[in-house]
Amino acid sequence: MATGGGAGGKPKYEQVKDLILDRIRSGDWRSGDRLPPEPELTEAMGVSRHTLRQAVGDLVQEGWLDRRHGSGTYVLNRAGGGRRGAPALVGVVTTYFSEYIFPSIVRGIEAYLSERGYGVVLASTDNQRDREPACLAQMLERGVSGLIIEPAQSALPDPNLSMYQAMSDRGLPYVMINGTYFGLGAPAVTLDDCGGAYQLTRHLLDLGHRSIAALVKTDDVQGVERERGVRLALSDSGILPREDWFCRYSTRERELKPVEFVQGLVSGADRPTALVCYNDQIALQVLPVLERAGLRVPDDISVTGFDNSNLLASAGVPLTTAAHPQEELGRQAAELLCDLMDGEARPYRRSVRYLPGLVVRSSTARPPEQ
Repeated sequence: MATGGGAGGKPKYEQVKDLILDRIRSGDWRSGDRLPPEPELTEAMGVSRHTLRQAVGDLVQEGWLDRRHGSGTYVLNRAGGGRRGAPALVGVVTTYFSEYIFPSIVRGIEAYLSERGYGVVLASTDNQRDREPACLAQMLERGVSGLIIEPAQSALPDPNLSMYQAMSDRGLPYVMINGTYFGLGAPAVTLDDCGGAYQLTRHLLDLGHRSIAALVKTDDVQGVERERGVRLALSDSGILPREDWFCRYSTRERELKPVEFVQGLVSGADRPTALVCYNDQIALQVLPVLERAGLRVPDDISVTGFDNSNLLASAGVPLTTAAHPQEELGRQAAELLCDLMDGEARPYRRSVRYLPGLVVRSSTARPPEQ
Protein backbone atom coordinates (compact mmCIF):
# COMPACT_ATOMS: atom_id res chain seq x y z
CA MET A 1 0.00 0.00 0.00
CA ALA A 2 3.09 2.26 -0.09
CA THR A 3 2.77 5.31 -2.30
CA GLY A 4 6.08 4.98 -4.09
CA GLY A 5 6.95 7.71 -6.55
CA GLY A 6 5.73 9.08 -9.83
CA ALA A 7 1.96 8.95 -10.03
CA GLY A 8 2.02 11.43 -12.89
CA GLY A 9 4.01 13.93 -10.89
CA LYS A 10 1.31 14.32 -8.26
CA PRO A 11 2.35 15.60 -4.81
CA LYS A 12 2.58 12.78 -2.28
CA TYR A 13 -0.45 13.94 -0.30
CA GLU A 14 -2.52 13.80 -3.53
CA GLN A 15 -1.34 10.22 -4.03
CA VAL A 16 -2.47 9.40 -0.48
CA LYS A 17 -5.87 10.99 -1.19
CA ASP A 18 -6.23 8.75 -4.25
CA LEU A 19 -5.38 5.67 -2.21
CA ILE A 20 -7.98 6.51 0.42
CA LEU A 21 -10.61 7.26 -2.23
CA ASP A 22 -9.83 3.96 -3.97
CA ARG A 23 -10.53 2.12 -0.71
CA ILE A 24 -13.81 3.99 -0.26
CA ARG A 25 -15.00 3.57 -3.85
CA SER A 26 -14.07 -0.12 -3.89
CA GLY A 27 -16.18 -0.71 -0.78
CA ASP A 28 -13.21 -1.66 1.44
CA TRP A 29 -14.14 1.31 3.62
CA ARG A 30 -17.90 1.92 3.72
CA SER A 31 -20.08 4.69 5.02
CA GLY A 32 -19.72 4.90 8.81
CA ASP A 33 -16.48 2.91 8.92
CA ARG A 34 -13.73 4.28 11.12
CA LEU A 35 -10.37 4.70 9.40
CA PRO A 36 -7.44 2.80 10.93
CA PRO A 37 -5.38 4.77 13.51
CA GLU A 38 -2.97 7.32 12.09
CA PRO A 39 0.24 5.40 13.00
CA GLU A 40 -1.09 2.33 11.19
CA LEU A 41 -1.97 4.32 8.08
CA THR A 42 1.36 6.18 7.91
CA GLU A 43 3.26 2.90 8.19
CA ALA A 44 1.10 1.15 5.61
CA MET A 45 1.35 4.00 3.13
CA GLY A 46 4.99 4.80 3.82
CA VAL A 47 4.36 8.51 4.39
CA SER A 48 4.80 11.04 7.19
CA ARG A 49 2.04 12.10 9.56
CA HIS A 50 2.13 15.55 7.96
CA THR A 51 1.45 14.10 4.49
CA LEU A 52 -1.36 11.88 5.77
CA ARG A 53 -2.96 14.72 7.70
CA GLN A 54 -2.85 17.00 4.66
CA ALA A 55 -4.60 14.33 2.58
CA VAL A 56 -7.21 13.58 5.26
CA GLY A 57 -7.80 17.31 5.81
CA ASP A 58 -8.60 17.76 2.12
CA LEU A 59 -10.99 14.80 2.16
CA VAL A 60 -12.74 16.21 5.23
CA GLN A 61 -13.19 19.52 3.43
CA GLU A 62 -14.45 17.72 0.32
CA GLY A 63 -17.03 15.78 2.33
CA TRP A 64 -15.57 12.28 2.06
CA LEU A 65 -14.46 11.98 5.69
CA ASP A 66 -15.63 13.25 9.06
CA ARG A 67 -13.47 13.84 12.15
CA ARG A 68 -15.17 13.16 15.47
CA HIS A 69 -13.51 14.52 18.58
CA GLY A 70 -12.18 11.76 20.81
CA SER A 71 -13.36 9.06 18.43
CA GLY A 72 -11.49 9.15 15.13
CA THR A 73 -12.04 9.73 11.41
CA TYR A 74 -15.02 8.15 9.65
CA VAL A 75 -16.22 7.65 6.08
CA LEU A 76 -19.22 9.84 5.30
CA ASN A 77 -22.37 8.74 3.51
CA ARG A 78 -22.23 10.38 0.08
CA ALA A 79 -25.39 8.82 -1.32
CA GLY A 80 -27.37 11.21 -3.49
CA GLY A 81 -24.37 13.20 -4.68
CA GLY A 82 -22.53 13.70 -1.41
CA ARG A 83 -22.45 16.59 1.03
CA ARG A 84 -19.96 18.92 2.51
CA GLY A 85 -20.44 19.60 6.18
CA ALA A 86 -19.11 22.61 8.04
CA PRO A 87 -15.58 21.99 9.35
CA ALA A 88 -15.00 21.28 13.02
CA LEU A 89 -13.81 24.35 14.90
CA VAL A 90 -10.82 25.10 17.10
CA GLY A 91 -10.87 28.15 19.36
CA VAL A 92 -7.85 30.44 19.72
CA VAL A 93 -7.80 32.88 22.64
CA THR A 94 -4.80 35.23 22.72
CA THR A 95 -3.92 38.30 24.74
CA TYR A 96 -3.81 40.27 21.48
CA PHE A 97 -4.16 39.20 17.86
CA SER A 98 -3.85 42.33 15.73
CA GLU A 99 -0.50 43.67 16.88
CA TYR A 100 3.12 42.83 17.58
CA ILE A 101 4.04 39.11 17.13
CA PHE A 102 0.50 37.75 17.43
CA PRO A 103 -0.54 37.81 13.74
CA SER A 104 2.45 35.56 12.97
CA ILE A 105 1.54 33.14 15.78
CA VAL A 106 -2.08 32.98 14.60
CA ARG A 107 -0.91 32.48 11.01
CA GLY A 108 1.05 29.40 12.08
CA ILE A 109 -1.96 28.05 13.97
CA GLU A 110 -4.36 28.62 11.09
CA ALA A 111 -2.01 27.11 8.50
CA TYR A 112 -1.70 23.81 10.36
CA LEU A 113 -5.36 23.56 11.35
CA SER A 114 -6.45 24.28 7.78
CA GLU A 115 -4.34 21.33 6.62
CA ARG A 116 -6.22 19.17 9.13
CA GLY A 117 -9.61 20.43 7.97
CA TYR A 118 -10.44 22.61 10.99
CA GLY A 119 -11.90 26.08 11.02
CA VAL A 120 -10.61 28.67 13.53
CA VAL A 121 -12.52 30.98 15.87
CA LEU A 122 -10.51 33.88 17.34
CA ALA A 123 -10.96 35.91 20.53
CA SER A 124 -8.75 38.32 22.47
CA THR A 125 -8.63 39.12 26.18
CA ASP A 126 -6.49 42.25 25.70
CA ASN A 127 -4.38 40.62 28.44
CA GLN A 128 -7.15 41.19 31.01
CA ARG A 129 -8.14 38.24 33.20
CA ASP A 130 -11.69 39.52 33.68
CA ARG A 131 -12.27 39.16 29.93
CA GLU A 132 -11.14 35.55 29.84
CA PRO A 133 -14.43 33.94 31.03
CA ALA A 134 -16.43 35.62 28.27
CA CYS A 135 -13.89 34.53 25.64
CA LEU A 136 -13.94 30.92 26.86
CA ALA A 137 -17.73 30.91 27.09
CA GLN A 138 -17.94 32.19 23.52
CA MET A 139 -15.76 29.28 22.39
CA LEU A 140 -17.84 26.70 24.25
CA GLU A 141 -21.03 28.11 22.72
CA ARG A 142 -19.51 27.65 19.26
CA GLY A 143 -18.93 23.97 20.05
CA VAL A 144 -15.17 24.00 19.48
CA SER A 145 -13.33 20.68 19.44
CA GLY A 146 -10.30 22.13 21.24
CA LEU A 147 -8.67 25.36 22.37
CA ILE A 148 -5.33 27.14 22.07
CA ILE A 149 -5.03 29.74 24.82
CA GLU A 150 -2.51 32.40 25.74
CA PRO A 151 -3.11 33.07 29.44
CA ALA A 152 -3.83 36.64 30.53
CA GLN A 153 -1.52 38.16 33.16
CA SER A 154 -0.13 34.69 33.74
CA ALA A 155 2.13 35.64 36.66
CA LEU A 156 -0.88 36.51 38.84
CA PRO A 157 -3.25 34.06 40.57
CA ASP A 158 -5.96 33.18 38.07
CA PRO A 159 -9.58 33.46 39.25
CA ASN A 160 -10.79 31.41 36.28
CA LEU A 161 -9.16 28.06 37.08
CA SER A 162 -12.58 26.50 37.71
CA MET A 163 -13.41 27.05 34.05
CA TYR A 164 -10.33 25.10 33.02
CA GLN A 165 -11.24 22.32 35.42
CA ALA A 166 -14.71 22.18 33.89
CA MET A 167 -13.21 21.91 30.41
CA SER A 168 -10.97 19.07 31.57
CA ASP A 169 -13.94 17.31 33.20
CA ARG A 170 -15.86 17.38 29.94
CA GLY A 171 -12.84 16.10 27.99
CA LEU A 172 -12.23 19.28 26.00
CA PRO A 173 -8.49 19.44 25.18
CA TYR A 174 -6.58 22.70 25.30
CA VAL A 175 -2.99 23.89 24.88
CA MET A 176 -1.40 27.00 26.40
CA ILE A 177 1.05 29.16 24.46
CA ASN A 178 3.75 31.62 25.61
CA GLY A 179 3.04 30.80 29.26
CA THR A 180 0.72 28.95 31.60
CA TYR A 181 -1.01 29.49 34.91
CA PHE A 182 0.79 28.27 38.00
CA GLY A 183 -0.55 24.95 39.23
CA LEU A 184 -2.64 24.23 36.13
CA GLY A 185 -0.29 21.65 34.61
CA ALA A 186 -1.70 22.22 31.14
CA PRO A 187 0.05 21.14 27.94
CA ALA A 188 1.98 24.19 26.73
CA VAL A 189 4.20 25.49 23.94
CA THR A 190 6.44 28.19 25.37
CA LEU A 191 9.80 29.92 25.20
CA ASP A 192 12.68 29.51 27.59
CA ASP A 193 12.30 33.17 28.53
CA CYS A 194 14.87 32.92 31.31
CA GLY A 195 17.39 31.39 28.92
CA GLY A 196 16.74 34.03 26.27
CA ALA A 197 17.24 36.92 28.70
CA TYR A 198 20.31 35.19 30.09
CA GLN A 199 21.84 35.04 26.60
CA LEU A 200 21.15 38.73 25.96
CA THR A 201 22.67 39.78 29.29
CA ARG A 202 25.60 37.42 28.80
CA HIS A 203 26.22 39.04 25.40
CA LEU A 204 26.43 42.47 27.05
CA LEU A 205 28.72 41.16 29.77
CA ASP A 206 31.01 39.60 27.18
CA LEU A 207 31.25 42.99 25.49
CA GLY A 208 32.54 44.41 28.79
CA HIS A 209 29.38 45.97 30.25
CA ARG A 210 29.11 45.92 34.03
CA SER A 211 26.48 48.65 34.50
CA ILE A 212 23.32 47.03 33.15
CA ALA A 213 19.72 48.12 33.75
CA ALA A 214 16.57 46.18 32.87
CA LEU A 215 12.93 46.93 32.08
CA VAL A 216 10.78 43.92 32.94
CA LYS A 217 7.07 43.13 33.02
CA THR A 218 5.69 41.79 36.29
CA ASP A 219 2.22 40.37 35.57
CA ASP A 220 3.16 37.84 32.87
CA VAL A 221 5.22 34.70 33.40
CA GLN A 222 7.39 35.77 30.47
CA GLY A 223 8.42 38.94 32.28
CA VAL A 224 9.12 37.15 35.56
CA GLU A 225 11.31 34.62 33.74
CA ARG A 226 13.15 37.26 31.72
CA GLU A 227 13.94 39.20 34.88
CA ARG A 228 15.27 35.98 36.37
CA GLY A 229 17.49 35.46 33.34
CA VAL A 230 19.01 38.93 33.68
CA ARG A 231 19.66 38.47 37.37
CA LEU A 232 21.21 35.01 36.88
CA ALA A 233 23.61 36.30 34.23
CA LEU A 234 24.70 39.19 36.45
CA SER A 235 25.09 36.90 39.46
CA ASP A 236 27.14 34.38 37.46
CA SER A 237 29.52 37.23 36.63
CA GLY A 238 29.83 38.29 40.26
CA ILE A 239 27.75 41.45 39.78
CA LEU A 240 25.17 42.46 42.38
CA PRO A 241 22.11 43.85 40.54
CA ARG A 242 21.22 47.43 41.40
CA GLU A 243 17.56 47.45 42.35
CA ASP A 244 17.18 51.09 41.34
CA TRP A 245 18.20 50.05 37.82
CA PHE A 246 15.31 47.59 37.48
CA CYS A 247 12.07 49.02 36.11
CA ARG A 248 9.25 46.61 36.97
CA TYR A 249 5.93 47.49 35.32
CA SER A 250 2.50 45.92 34.70
CA THR A 251 0.40 45.65 31.55
CA ARG A 252 -1.54 48.79 32.49
CA GLU A 253 1.72 50.72 32.99
CA ARG A 254 3.52 49.65 29.81
CA GLU A 255 2.90 52.88 27.87
CA LEU A 256 4.29 55.35 30.41
CA LYS A 257 6.33 53.77 33.19
CA PRO A 258 9.26 52.43 31.08
CA VAL A 259 9.60 55.78 29.30
CA GLU A 260 9.51 57.76 32.54
CA PHE A 261 11.97 55.36 34.15
CA VAL A 262 14.52 55.73 31.34
CA GLN A 263 14.10 59.51 31.35
CA GLY A 264 15.10 59.57 34.99
CA LEU A 265 17.78 56.93 34.54
CA VAL A 266 19.77 58.85 31.93
CA SER A 267 19.32 62.33 33.37
CA GLY A 268 22.23 62.04 35.81
CA ALA A 269 25.93 61.23 35.53
CA ASP A 270 25.51 57.85 37.22
CA ARG A 271 23.80 55.89 34.51
CA PRO A 272 24.08 52.38 33.06
CA THR A 273 25.93 51.57 29.86
CA ALA A 274 23.33 49.04 28.70
CA LEU A 275 19.56 48.46 28.80
CA VAL A 276 17.90 45.03 28.62
CA CYS A 277 14.27 45.57 27.54
CA TYR A 278 11.40 43.15 28.15
CA ASN A 279 10.64 43.05 24.43
CA ASP A 280 11.21 44.87 21.15
CA GLN A 281 8.12 47.01 21.69
CA ILE A 282 9.55 48.48 24.89
CA ALA A 283 12.97 48.94 23.30
CA LEU A 284 11.41 50.98 20.50
CA GLN A 285 9.60 53.12 23.09
CA VAL A 286 12.81 54.04 24.88
CA LEU A 287 15.07 54.62 21.86
CA PRO A 288 13.60 58.12 21.24
CA VAL A 289 14.09 58.93 24.94
CA LEU A 290 17.78 58.14 24.63
CA GLU A 291 18.03 60.22 21.46
CA ARG A 292 16.39 63.22 23.14
CA ALA A 293 18.87 62.87 26.01
CA GLY A 294 21.71 63.17 23.51
CA LEU A 295 22.80 59.53 23.89
CA ARG A 296 23.87 57.54 20.84
CA VAL A 297 23.10 53.83 20.48
CA PRO A 298 25.40 51.94 20.80
CA ASP A 299 28.26 54.43 21.24
CA ASP A 300 26.97 55.80 24.55
CA ILE A 301 24.54 53.07 25.59
CA SER A 302 23.67 49.59 24.29
CA VAL A 303 20.06 48.40 24.02
CA THR A 304 18.54 44.94 23.57
CA GLY A 305 14.99 43.83 22.85
CA PHE A 306 13.31 40.43 22.81
CA ASP A 307 11.17 38.61 20.18
CA ASN A 308 12.77 39.69 16.86
CA SER A 309 9.42 41.17 15.83
CA ASN A 310 8.42 42.80 12.54
CA LEU A 311 8.39 46.14 14.36
CA LEU A 312 12.17 46.21 14.08
CA ALA A 313 11.93 47.00 10.38
CA SER A 314 11.10 50.60 11.38
CA ALA A 315 13.73 50.89 14.12
CA GLY A 316 16.25 53.70 13.73
CA VAL A 317 19.04 51.33 14.74
CA PRO A 318 19.17 47.58 14.03
CA LEU A 319 18.29 46.01 17.38
CA THR A 320 20.04 43.11 19.10
CA THR A 321 17.28 40.79 20.28
CA ALA A 322 16.23 37.21 21.01
CA ALA A 323 14.31 35.37 18.31
CA HIS A 324 10.77 34.25 19.13
CA PRO A 325 9.78 31.42 16.72
CA GLN A 326 6.31 33.02 16.29
CA GLU A 327 4.78 31.16 13.32
CA GLU A 328 6.57 27.90 14.21
CA LEU A 329 5.33 28.18 17.81
CA GLY A 330 1.76 28.60 16.56
CA ARG A 331 2.08 25.64 14.24
CA GLN A 332 3.57 23.48 17.01
CA ALA A 333 0.72 24.40 19.36
CA ALA A 334 -1.82 23.43 16.69
CA GLU A 335 -0.05 20.11 16.07
CA LEU A 336 0.04 19.32 19.80
CA LEU A 337 -3.66 20.15 20.13
CA CYS A 338 -4.52 17.89 17.19
CA ASP A 339 -2.57 15.07 18.84
CA LEU A 340 -4.56 15.62 22.03
CA MET A 341 -7.86 15.68 20.15
CA ASP A 342 -6.88 12.44 18.39
CA GLY A 343 -5.80 10.86 21.68
CA GLU A 344 -2.24 10.42 20.40
CA ALA A 345 -0.17 12.85 22.50
CA ARG A 346 2.47 10.93 24.40
CA PRO A 347 3.57 12.26 27.81
CA TYR A 348 6.92 13.57 26.56
CA ARG A 349 5.13 15.59 23.87
CA ARG A 350 2.63 17.27 26.15
CA SER A 351 4.80 20.37 26.37
CA VAL A 352 7.31 22.01 24.05
CA ARG A 353 9.82 24.73 24.96
CA TYR A 354 11.96 26.73 22.55
CA LEU A 355 15.26 28.38 23.45
CA PRO A 356 15.28 31.75 21.67
CA GLY A 357 18.25 32.33 19.40
CA LEU A 358 20.47 35.36 20.01
CA VAL A 359 20.29 37.87 17.13
CA VAL A 360 23.19 40.32 17.36
CA ARG A 361 22.82 43.61 15.51
CA SER A 362 24.36 47.05 15.83
CA SER A 363 22.46 48.31 18.92
CA THR A 364 25.09 46.69 21.15
CA ALA A 365 28.80 47.38 21.33
CA ARG A 366 31.59 47.68 23.89
CA PRO A 367 30.82 50.22 26.63
CA PRO A 368 32.25 53.73 26.32
CA GLU A 369 35.44 54.55 28.18
CA GLN A 370 34.60 55.42 31.77
